[in-house]
Amino acid sequence: MNSEGDAVPAVVDMNTGMWMLHVKVGDVIDYPDESGGTFKIRIAGFLANSVLQGDLIISEKQFVKHFPSASGYRVFLIDSADPKATAAALSFALEDYGLELTPATRRLAEFSQVQNTYLDIFQALGGLALLLGSVGLGVVVSAQRARTARRTGVACRRWASANPRCTGWCWPSTAGC
Repeated sequence: MNSEGDAVPAVVDMNTGMWMLHVKVGDVIDYPDESGGTFKIRIAGFLANSVLQGDLIISEKQFVKHFPSASGYRVFLIDSADPKATAAALSFALEDYGLELTPATRRLAEFSQVQNTYLDIFQALGGLALLLGSVGLGVVVSAQRARTARRTGVACRRWASANPRCTGWCWPSTAGC
């Protein structure tokens, strides 16, 4: 087991760090390794709007140390002056290996779509809460007005029957009917 001084530095996407892992820069977390044990990871930084959402990025040396049976690479980040030609050449050369090319702009758009869906849901729920609160307030105010009208009406009828000069209409602010 590593001490916190031996924690593996890692970079994580900001949304993943804040909302899934609930960490901030400098925090140390336990992370499961391949053998069923855990090792310490220190959050060294966040990436904003990254195509690597949901992933922790550690050095290759540390990755091989903690996950020795993981062979090869699963993700390649390719920067090309001619993306279409590069995609065509890689697809042809690596078609037997099941290569799937996804442009970074599309991957970011997919992540943003999920985030925007959550925001739309919360906005709809907030609107519903506002509507229900307004209806509830209206019901309470209406009930209070009805109670006040009943009390005033009863008091006025008693007062009117005790004062024969009164015409039967009585308002709380009217003095002497």
